[in-house]
Amino acid sequence: MKKIAIVIAMLVSMDAYAGLFDTATYESCILDNMPGTTEWGVGLIVSKCNSKPAARPGAGRGLFAKYSSGWDCFIDKGTKVASQAGKGLIFISCGTLYDKPK
Repeated sequence: MKKIAIVIAMLVSMDAYAGLFDTATYESCILDNMPGTTEWGVGLIVSKCNSKPAARPGAGRGLFAKYSSGWDCFIDKGTKVASQAGKGLIFISCGTLYDKPK
């Protein structure tokens, strides 16, 4: 019974930890690659991530979520980017993944 509960919990929150093994969505690709980037690298990262599908709103929330809200994500990831455009993309990606869907 305990094993079944663990498997169900993992399946329910699959989107929350999918990004740990691969950048499966545009938003997770942005969050994985944008920190530490200068103005020159933003366009390259966006073109790399454009081939990924968009995440469902709130897809990062769940049992294994790293952040409790989009703001928590942005405070961690957004401060590591020198570019205003990069910070904007991180803000949007964090909000999409970690804020409650409306």
